[in-house]
Amino acid sequence: MNLLNALLHWNKPIAYRGLLLTDIKRFVEGFLHQLGPGSVLLLEHETRRGFLQLAIVDRRDQWLKVEYGLPDADWSRDQFDQVHDAMENAGYSIEVETNEGNEQIPRFLRVYVEGNRSDLTVALLQVLETAANKLEFGVEDRYTLQVMGEAAPEYTDELATRLEQSPRGGGLFGRTITKFLRRS
Repeated sequence: MNLLNALLHWNKPIAYRGLLLTDIKRFVEGFLHQLGPGSVLLLEHETRRGFLQLAIVDRRDQWLKVEYGLPDADWSRDQFDQVHDAMENAGYSIEVETNEGNEQIPRFLRVYVEGNRSDLTVALLQVLETAANKLEFGVEDRYTLQVMGEAAPEYTDELATRLEQSPRGGGLFGRTITKFLRRS
């Protein structure tokens, strides 16, 4: 069971290196489909300081609320207000959290996108592209992608249902895995 448990918890993420922003659609789709609240998708810039990140804030079956987050750090400080204004002008729900007394990260921008899972991928890709543009990340810049979090209950239930319906799902091993998935 330790193997199955490890598969459902992405705490030690696999890194996908050398990705362009145009390469990440399938990763965003998988992120939205498989993971639950608190899960993070991180795109770390490979040739300069900085990153783009998404986090699942809330999830109810097909409906999700996802946050794009940007710290007001030394690598993003000069463009922080530009990213803020671009997101606000695009009509996204935004919040700026202030951290008085924190000289390293005095502010944190949160951009919220919510809706049905099938509609979110395009909107989130637009948010990431807008942020990358305003942060002066180039179109040909490469990123290392990492995903961390836990499988969403809806996803584990979907896996259990698929296993039950498969030709091999009726055996002892299949029933054991299905029971584990339903309890997860």
